[in-house]
Amino acid sequence: GARDSLLVDDRLRLLPVMAWALRSTTLDLAELSTRAGGESAEALRALAADHETCMGAACDMRRGCALSRLRLRAAASDLLIINHALWFAGSAVGTIPEVHRVVFDEAHTLEDVATDHYTLELSADALERIMLRVHNPADGDGVIAATESLLEAAIPPPQDALALARSAREMAQQILSSCSALGRLCEALADKLDPGGRAGRSRLRPEVTRLLPYQHLAEFTEDTCVELRSLAEILDQLAGLLGDLEDSPMGELELLAIATGELRSQSAELQGYAEAAEEVIALSDPDRVFFLERSRSEAVVRAAPVEVGRDLARQVFEPRPTVILTSATLSVGGDMSYFQDRLGLGQVSERLISASYPSEFDYSTQTCFCVPTDVPDPREDGWLDAVGEAIVELVQATRGRALVLFTSRAHLEAVYESRRRDIEALGIPTYSQLANLSRAHVRRAFSQDVSSVLFATRSFFEGVDIPGESLSSVVLTRLPFAVPTDPIVEARREKVAERGHDPMEAYYIPQAVITFRQAFGRLIRRKTDRGSVIVLDPRIVRKRYGKRFMESVPECRVVQKPLGAVADFLSRFFDEG
Repeated sequence: GARDSLLVDDRLRLLPVMAWALRSTTLDLAELSTRAGGESAEALRALAADHETCMGAACDMRRGCALSRLRLRAAASDLLIINHALWFAGSAVGTIPEVHRVVFDEAHTLEDVATDHYTLELSADALERIMLRVHNPADGDGVIAATESLLEAAIPPPQDALALARSAREMAQQILSSCSALGRLCEALADKLDPGGRAGRSRLRPEVTRLLPYQHLAEFTEDTCVELRSLAEILDQLAGLLGDLEDSPMGELELLAIATGELRSQSAELQGYAEAAEEVIALSDPDRVFFLERSRSEAVVRAAPVEVGRDLARQVFEPRPTVILTSATLSVGGDMSYFQDRLGLGQVSERLISASYPSEFDYSTQTCFCVPTDVPDPREDGWLDAVGEAIVELVQATRGRALVLFTSRAHLEAVYESRRRDIEALGIPTYSQLANLSRAHVRRAFSQDVSSVLFATRSFFEGVDIPGESLSSVVLTRLPFAVPTDPIVEARREKVAERGHDPMEAYYIPQAVITFRQAFGRLIRRKTDRGSVIVLDPRIVRKRYGKRFMESVPECRVVQKPLGAVADFLSRFFDEG
């Protein structure tokens, strides 16, 4: 199941996909996504089938469905290798078979992934996705249409059931038509909170309930939830009536069983959305933080858990005899207490075994760590201009081969636009992650163009494996503290303070140190790699908390000198190699 329709340009762009589909044995779009960028990647996403877009028994392609085949293969497998997000999503809906032992690699990301999974949302897009699986007027698909077809084929057709199906279709059409109104109400609240129309998050505190746009949204949501529950009840009734149909051919009995299950599944999903929407709009759960998030396409109201440890303990750690959490960055200064606290591992402390192992790399000979001491503090005027000048001088010394990491998209764009020509004038090709290319495409271009420089944001701080000469230097423009005004960060700092701890020391700094260690880890990927990590944030040596970052760096050559001296050192360092 995919988007209802594709534009003409999309269809032309997807002609190569059709050729691939005829040859592929898996029909897994991951085979193509690493080669697709920009608009082609967006078109592929429109084709993708997952739990949210799968039409189940209502799909005309169910007998040859690639997603169904993959689910069957997963159920029959002894070993599954999947990402964290798929684990949580699949476990929640039963598409991942029950397992007794789980290994979470890159476990430092587990809190963020679990937060995304346990976050509730109220959005027009989410409601429309659910409703289109129930009733899709554009192409006549949906579980209601499939049910009507089965009822009409019965001999004699049960008129009471057909009347109920028509009632369900009319109600579904009414809810579907109201999705755009929900979107407008969310946008109206976003405009009230931030008249500038900027993308980002705005925290929703109890006083927001006094705002008229919020009151309109709350009233609309409550009415919609009543309609969703009424529709869910009708779907359950239809499932019961389908189950009563007898004397059908064996083939149709199979379809009746599938359709009955699909009706009950969609009923449960409607009720689940209604429950989540009511919880989001109530703004009352003390264990959640509520915020409105605006993107270029829509505004969404969300309720995220302030802490995920209790849910992880109940749903992941306690039910299984063995859960292994592994990562190169679970500790801060050799101490794993921050990680254990964030994941609530104290709740399973009697079973907890922790261990740390030395790296296989010899950082003392493979790596140098440089901090130019004359770069301004990031909070001072002129810092961004100074960073741009420093990058030009440094990549000349490293002869390109550098990954330049930013904590802000705006900073990346400003430096890239102002310094790209200066760098390319040195004969060094320059790429930006924010150009119209997929992450995989820009990573591949940077890897293949050995002398190039790549400007990237937080998504390149981890999970990027580029061994060899192409990545010989990592430039970190700023210590990677989380945005303090982000609603989730803010709420978690408040929770730490409530427990009598210093939020800076117990939460904010350890979180940044782990991200910093991930960025550092982009450099050395094999025993023959050699290179430099450069930090353009002097707070790492000037501020007391900078010691926490310095202590997290593996034992290697450390250079703390003015920019010119650092550039000279790097030139000699790479000449030695």
